[in-house]
Amino acid sequence: MTITSTKLSRWLSSALLLSWQVLAQQTPEPLSLEQLLQQPSTGSAADIEVSTASRLQQSAAQSAQVTYLITADEISRLNLRTLGEVLSLLPGLYVSSDSSLGYVTARGIGRPGDYNSRLLFLVDGTRVNDNIYDAGLVGSNFYLDTQLIERVEFIPGTGSALYGNNAYLGVVNIISKKVHQLQDAQIFGSVSNQQQDWLLSYGLRNDDGHEGYVALSRNQRLHIPIVNSNSSAALQQARSQNSDHNNKLAGSYSYRRFALTFAGVQRDRLEPLELSRGISNGSVQSDNAFVAARYAEQLTSTLEWFGHLSTNSMLYKTITPTEQVPVPPGQPANSLVFVAKGKWTNLDQRLRYQASASQLWLFGVDVQRDHHQSYRYALNDVAVISAAASDNLRIGWFGQHEWRLAPHHTLVTGLRYDHSQEQLQQWSPKLGWVWQWTPADQLRLNFGRAFRAPNEYELETNRFYQQATPASEQITTTELSWQRQWLSGWQSNVSVYKNDIRHLITSALGNSTLVPFFNESPVSAKGVELSVQRYFADQTDVSLSLSVQQATDQAGADLSNAPQQMLKMSFDKPLWRDEVFVSYRLFAASKRRTPLTELGGFANHDLALRWQLDLHRQVLFSMKNITDKRHLDAPLPSAVPLWQPSRSIELSVHWGFHE
Repeated sequence: MTITSTKLSRWLSSALLLSWQVLAQQTPEPLSLEQLLQQPSTGSAADIEVSTASRLQQSAAQSAQVTYLITADEISRLNLRTLGEVLSLLPGLYVSSDSSLGYVTARGIGRPGDYNSRLLFLVDGTRVNDNIYDAGLVGSNFYLDTQLIERVEFIPGTGSALYGNNAYLGVVNIISKKVHQLQDAQIFGSVSNQQQDWLLSYGLRNDDGHEGYVALSRNQRLHIPIVNSNSSAALQQARSQNSDHNNKLAGSYSYRRFALTFAGVQRDRLEPLELSRGISNGSVQSDNAFVAARYAEQLTSTLEWFGHLSTNSMLYKTITPTEQVPVPPGQPANSLVFVAKGKWTNLDQRLRYQASASQLWLFGVDVQRDHHQSYRYALNDVAVISAAASDNLRIGWFGQHEWRLAPHHTLVTGLRYDHSQEQLQQWSPKLGWVWQWTPADQLRLNFGRAFRAPNEYELETNRFYQQATPASEQITTTELSWQRQWLSGWQSNVSVYKNDIRHLITSALGNSTLVPFFNESPVSAKGVELSVQRYFADQTDVSLSLSVQQATDQAGADLSNAPQQMLKMSFDKPLWRDEVFVSYRLFAASKRRTPLTELGGFANHDLALRWQLDLHRQVLFSMKNITDKRHLDAPLPSAVPLWQPSRSIELSVHWGFHE
């Protein structure tokens, strides 16, 4: 299905007109206490406590930067099974897939082969970007099953003044559920024509304050469709050999102000490849895990200390059949084996000082010790083609000051200095102003700079080719947002931004595992994001977002993998009493340019029907991509167009045994 710019413009205009008309509706009757208890996520998003924008717990309304939220309720309505599906609901984000990994384009920036290293990913505040690619996992190999997610906080724009490296285009913080949401035994199962998922969890708490949970989950995909649009009929027939298995373990323990969390995911992926002698199987194996401990202590009435320690590990191994080295007839093909390993520890110390009723200070230091960083590329895992091993020490010092200049004006300033053994020296400033214009209107103006240093893989690959080390990417962002709470009950947010980017790191097109990296010419990105949302007294929930964006290089050419317009809408409404609900989702995107061609626009429609027996029991039937209109994306360095997921018909059951 192709969407012309004229057709999409009509859709966008109609959606905006509809949104504006409904803003004038009368205020409905308020929810009763019983209804509120049954709908814990219902209410103003501005009232939800968030922590990502300032690294301090505060309401979204107090945050100096715009915070987009997706709650557990929204995740379960449409049975979203990966973090990528969750992120695709957010304004400004575009997610594509190669059937193994997910790739996120943020505000028009998404380079071919990028493993989401320009976004910082946190799980309950723990950094989970790895130390080889700085990759952020968003597919079925993410650490947590989506049923364990309480909410996802996304802060678009620069975040390096607080977080340092990788907080370049935004920060994604995945907040896991607490024990009271996972108490006693709970079982989740989901079956579709594309995959099967199950999860078993058990949570326990006692009167002394000790509480914890543990969860086991498994994701399985069999007979995965071949996504390469140029594949032969023989390869298409080999989809029975195309499979993906992910096993996960996660849990937490807390007592008063101490918390311990852990998560791990092990993946086995088989994928058929076509050689001149026939079909051979390639494979991907990966293991990712972390353990994190957090503690907070109120030292005085005005001084609070936060401590956070985590240790992480990653293993990534691929085996790819090759005919680059001939073998005698009848012998199995040679294989190229690539293995990357990483181990690192993060230490985070922060002091929160309430100097007065109008002034709040935050001081902190982040230390990342990379104990091990290595990769090895060899023929048949014996003849080494390239290998590298190193370690690193990264330290960042930061400070932030929030000053309420007047009852309705708050000034936020911040500065961070990062340095490392790899000769990194980087200053990252931020300046923000919040004006509570009226009780219903708030303006935010933000200016900031952020960076992304070349990761270990980029550094070592260029050393292998004896090429110069790429300079760190630099971005300067200016953003103005207006948030309004309408009398009719609608909430709206409009953000206008401009990004000036220098030294964007990219690689040449190709299929090789080792391709040198270089800095591109300056890039300019600008855009507008509009979002509106309302919860009705009858539990109807409507949300709509429109993103208009453009990212161009110095010659004025559009960057690849980024639609210039995106329209997203979701709708949830009770059909019968407070038990049966229907949910609908629309995602429409305009055409995208790739290095080789131009891909047409598309519109996807999802529909779900759920039976909500109570807060702990739910049965859901859903259909994703109802019209089965598949579209193409080109997220890889080869720029080959890849088919995105077709129609999926799913049945899921969530059953809790807590009364």
